[in-house]
Order: sequence, then structure tokens, then C-alpha cells
Amino acid sequence: TVHSSMCTHNYLLPIRKHLPNICTNSAHVIRDLTNIKLSPNDVIVCADVTSLYPSIPIEYGIHAVRKTLEQLSTLPFPPIDPSQINFFMDLLEWILRNNYLQYNLRVYHQLLGTAMCTPVDVMYADIVLSYLERPCLALKPKYYKRFLDDLCIVCDSTIKQLIIDVFNAQCPAIQLSAVTMGPNGIFLDIYISIENLCFTTKVYQKPINNYMYITPHSAHNPNVFRNIPKAELQRYRLLCSSDADFQQMVTLSYTRFLNRGYAKPFLDDIYRILPLRQPLLDKLLAPPKVLPTFSNKLIFTSMRPSLLLKLPWQPILELIPALLADYRFASAFKSYRIIVGTRNPLSSAFFLSRPRILLPNPNEPTITSL
Repeated sequence: TVHSSMCTHNYLLPIRKHLPNICTNSAHVIRDLTNIKLSPNDVIVCADVTSLYPSIPIEYGIHAVRKTLEQLSTLPFPPIDPSQINFFMDLLEWILRNNYLQYNLRVYHQLLGTAMCTPVDVMYADIVLSYLERPCLALKPKYYKRFLDDLCIVCDSTIKQLIIDVFNAQCPAIQLSAVTMGPNGIFLDIYISIENLCFTTKVYQKPINNYMYITPHSAHNPNVFRNIPKAELQRYRLLCSSDADFQQMVTLSYTRFLNRGYAKPFLDDIYRILPLRQPLLDKLLAPPKVLPTFSNKLIFTSMRPSLLLKLPWQPILELIPALLADYRFASAFKSYRIIVGTRNPLSSAFFLSRPRILLPNPNEPTITSL
């Protein structure tokens, strides 16, 4: 079922941005916490969903996904094609009910829950839990985010237990465990605390972490070995609100890279200038950049110019009006112009600034050939 699962995943993926309680990474958590005003009674609630994928009943999951799709289809610009809901719901149910595995020469059929590692399982679980969490969001906590099966909630102490009870009451098979409530909590790789009505954060690392970084003896590009410690330092600096906590992580990481075989002079050159937190925060909090004017064009690219020249361009160009008429394409690009060219970072600006070759019909897309 892997190909059907991938197809269904691609159909459901645009929904993610419409799920308000989904968290994508720890940097976004830091960004969100900077915008929260705390009161004396606020607490941090962290929890895990017990055995998430195997715990989702198929009937409940299909119902949750269908309801979500039907509600999103009423938006002015729906993220999915409403005419295909029934087809993909049938496909999703077929995927969920046909999970097989083999062990000791026996073939087993999974009857309950979701198969782990099938391409659609992440989006499926996100949609199901987002549907389940709606009553929790109705209680209006100050912060409610979830990354897969991990939850982080900031709320008034009077409703902390109520949120957990409401979550557990939605579906008997889907329950929360490892619940912590208080002035601090662990979410993803962040240890979050409330001190003097402000959030303080630092890096959290599990005791079983062996820090198995890629060794310098690997056949990777040399830039990889420099970027790994640099990226770690930037992550530590962003997550550590205290300079003392950051310095402790610098010392620990330096030792860990030495233990993995990195040369001391190599590390000394990287650790000589440590990143500052404020520029990282400014970049994180900055508004989205306005896309340049040429971003409203679809670019057909090729890695190799030799391959580009061998392509049968006439049939491809004849397909362009059909592409523009397609519902998903039209909703994303509308009547924007199309560029055909090679992918070359060194000459992309030159390429995008070339004069356009206008077609006879002004309603047709403009095509540039390089």
C-alpha cells in the first residue's frame, strides 16, 4: 500500500497549515513563547500520547479526517480539492485496513490502529488529534502546541486538569501519559521554566543520548563536518536564554566532538567566534520576506543543460494550457507566467532578468527559454 499511502499523504499535506495547534520545531516554540504574557497562576503542562499510531481506532480516525476535510472544503480557497474527498477517504480506509507484516514465516494482518512508517501516518495522526483536541482548544489555554505525540500547554492552574480530562474523554483508546504540571516542563529538546512571570529556556538532552555525530572519517562533503558543530552551536544559543547555560553546552559539545574524532585545531577555529542570541531571535521573529517579483512564475528546471536540450519541448509546451486549467494548479498559480530554463544558482538572477518571449495570445503564459 506504500504508493497509495504516499499519494494520500500528498493530498492531505496542504492541510497542515490549517491545523493551528501543530508545532513544527523547537525554534517555533521559542518564537511563540516570546509573545506570551504570563500571569501569576499560569503553569506549564506537558504530556505524551500513549502509543499514538497503534492507538487510533480506524473508524474514529476516518470519521475525524472526513469531518476535517469537509469543513476545510468550505473555505474560500480550500487547501484540498473537494471533489476528491470521497475518493481519498476510500483510499485511506483501504490503506488502514490492509497493513500486513511477516515474522517467523508467518504473515500477520494488523486489525487495530495505524501501521507505523507508512507515508500517510504522520498527516493522518496530526489530523485525527487536531480534530480530537478541538474541545481542549475551546477552553482557551494561553498556549497549546503538539509535535506528533508530545504536548506543551501553558494555561491557568484552574483549568490544567480539566484540559487533560477533556482530552482523555474524547476517545477511550487515545489517552495522555507522562503528564507533568508546574512551573517547568520538557517539550521537544527544550527545558521550559517560568521565573518571575517570564519564560526561561535551556537545552534538554536525554541521558541515553550518545551524541553519535558523523565522524570526520566519513566520505561526506568537507562542508558537512564544519556545518554540524556550527548548527549545534546556533541551536544551543537559541534555546538557552541564559549565557551560563549556553557556555555549559559549548563546553560539553566541544568535548563530544573531540570524542567523535574531530581535530582540536579544526574545532578551535569553529568555536573561536560563538553565535549571539539576539541576532538569532531577530531572524526568528522577523516578518516573512516579501517574495521577489519573479517568484510568481513556475520554473521548469533541469539539472543538466544537455538533458534540457534533449527534452521533447513541443508536447510539454502544449500541456501548459491544460496545467493552468487544472484546479490545483490554478488555485496555486492562477494566471502567472511560466519560465522554462536550466537550474544554475550562479546565473539564476541573469536568467530571471532576461527579456520575455511574448506569445501571440496575451492570455497565454509567457515563456522564457534559455
